[in-house]
Amino acid sequence: MSVEENKALIRSSQEGAMNRHDVDACAAFFSEDTTNHGHQVGRAGLLTVLADIFRTFPDWHTTIDELVAEGDVVVSRHTTTATHLGTPSVRSIHNMKGIPPTGKPVIMRSIHIWGIKDGLITSHVAARDDLETMQQIGLWPPS
Repeated sequence: MSVEENKALIRSSQEGAMNRHDVDACAAFFSEDTTNHGHQVGRAGLLTVLADIFRTFPDWHTTIDELVAEGDVVVSRHTTTATHLGTPSVRSIHNMKGIPPTGKPVIMRSIHIWGIKDGLITSHVAARDDLETMQQIGLWPPS
């Protein structure tokens, strides 16, 4: 795939399927043996993470602010808005596993690095400010 096709794939996955909260459509962008943060999770593992995201933040909405690519690597900078309305069961959801819903809105900023091969995402790593999210929902500083 070309660099432009790779960028379009990420935009479709994030601003398309993710913003529609379509777990199956989101997972379909990933290879069966994809890695997430260096761990092989495959499509099945991503289904679990994605479902947890949408239970925790049912109004999740991502905007891609910047998108750059070279070869089979795409880097994107995101701004996501959401409301904390569920209790995550997966630790990777902003390190919030087990935290009951606060009902508070959040703005999450993140940078993602995507590896792509044969039209599918094969790897994903993100850097985000989980402390900022914790502050917005009132968990930091601890009382």
